[in-house]
Amino acid sequence: MTGRSISVHGEPHQILKHGGFQTILALAKRFQIPIIDLAAAEPPRATETYHLFGRYYRPEQANRDFDPVYQAVRKDLNAAGYPTLYNRSTPAASALDHISVYEWIESHVPGGHRSNMGQLLDLAYNLEFGGERFGA
Repeated sequence: MTGRSISVHGEPHQILKHGGFQTILALAKRFQIPIIDLAAAEPPRATETYHLFGRYYRPEQANRDFDPVYQAVRKDLNAAGYPTLYNRSTPAASALDHISVYEWIESHVPGGHRSNMGQLLDLAYNLEFGGERFGA
């Protein structure tokens, strides 16, 4: 079970997430479905393991590779401004609203989807938001 109760595909390249962890937990309780704390179930000293393109990708390397991505996110966040609303946004915020995660990774992550970081981000967003990436 995950924290998403409904994923709705809206406009092209848009996935809306409805419900959340509290909804899922309430449903599990109502229907007497056991809850497992995955973090508590991990063995002591367990570490994250990434395996991309047929080889291991060390978390330490991922952390280093994330630095230019973090800088790009900060730049986009600052350019988008606050608050960004449906009826009020900067041109930068509007531009971000009109590209998919796939397109953002291709244009902001060094190496795009051909890089370990690009693949890792693509997988993370697919798992979090429950929709396949858009693009090639």
